[in-house]
Amino acid sequence: VKEYPENVRITLALGQALRGNKRYAEAAEVIRQALDDRPNDYRLNYELAELLSLLGERLEAIEQFLLLREMSESTRRRNAIDTNLALLYQRTNQSDKAVELFRNLVRQNPDDQIAQMRLVYALKEAGQLPEALSLSEQLFKDSVGPTDTEQSSKSYLVIARAQMLSATDQLEEAMVVLTDQIAQDSDPEDFYLAASQLYVDHKKFAEAQRIITEGMSRYPNNERMQFQLGAVYERQKDFQNTEVVFQKILETNPQHAGVLNYLGYMLADQGIRLLEALDYIQRAVELDPYNGAFLDSLGWVYFRLNQLEQAETNLLLALRLNDTDPTIFEHLGDLFYQQQQYDRARTYYQRSLSLGDEEEQEKVQKKLTDLEKRLLENNP
Repeated sequence: VKEYPENVRITLALGQALRGNKRYAEAAEVIRQALDDRPNDYRLNYELAELLSLLGERLEAIEQFLLLREMSESTRRRNAIDTNLALLYQRTNQSDKAVELFRNLVRQNPDDQIAQMRLVYALKEAGQLPEALSLSEQLFKDSVGPTDTEQSSKSYLVIARAQMLSATDQLEEAMVVLTDQIAQDSDPEDFYLAASQLYVDHKKFAEAQRIITEGMSRYPNNERMQFQLGAVYERQKDFQNTEVVFQKILETNPQHAGVLNYLGYMLADQGIRLLEALDYIQRAVELDPYNGAFLDSLGWVYFRLNQLEQAETNLLLALRLNDTDPTIFEHLGDLFYQQQQYDRARTYYQRSLSLGDEEEQEKVQKKLTDLEKRLLENNP
């Protein structure tokens, strides 16, 4: 780039290389500088839009993609833009707009199964479960038997069908779909994982453990299955076995960011071995510095260490990257409650309540009730 500053292809390659190394802020700066001289270059604008999304600047990313939509006359380009826009609308709780865009993409290309499946999930998030269930059923039927559908896409369709059944309280039917595939498929790894996770979602942990253990008998060294087993143990508060499983993964893959984060968060949540927990989580964040879940863990362990300034910095950054996670809002509520900033704490607890499931809501409601009592005591 220094040698050929006017060469857009080289500048774009540098931005993409930085993005590949998860140095998103540096990549965005490179692209912005190039755009100063070439504000209408489509490739640079598209790269910036993707980087803004990765940086958690979702509303700005939406504006950037809308600008690109006006710049493009190509149907192929506009379809790619609309896909990105729809995914961003989902992440910003604008599910109706996502549904509209995915419907339009499906109308333009009725054979695009990926667009159809994205429409299924958008319908689910928009609360339109009957239509999501119906569409997933049709796609599932079309994929059964000898078809031109690739194996990976077939797996996607089958799992989506099971997830829609599960979302409409038809867990047994969902399991029939998955166990049939486990029996028939020559490589049923994804179906074991999906079945175990659906059981976890319904808090049927014994069944989740049983089916992932069965899967591991076929895939004894499979890292994804080991991780799922560890997560199932943790959900049952069997922390000893969780750590045994996770340490085994780290022996062969010491840079497994997901395990480092999970293990560190588990320790921090128990309030034990906090410096060790901090080390695990810091290593995870180094590997994936723009992961909202990891930054939430980092903020939480700082909170447990009573390093409240660092806790606030990381929790607010986590929220910017993932503003639909009820746990991050709850952690911020805990932080501001600790600092006796009760109005701010109430705001974050209320937001957590609006996003969490029944179990999470019960826990946060208790904290909110305690906070209201504290406010009454201070202002009788």
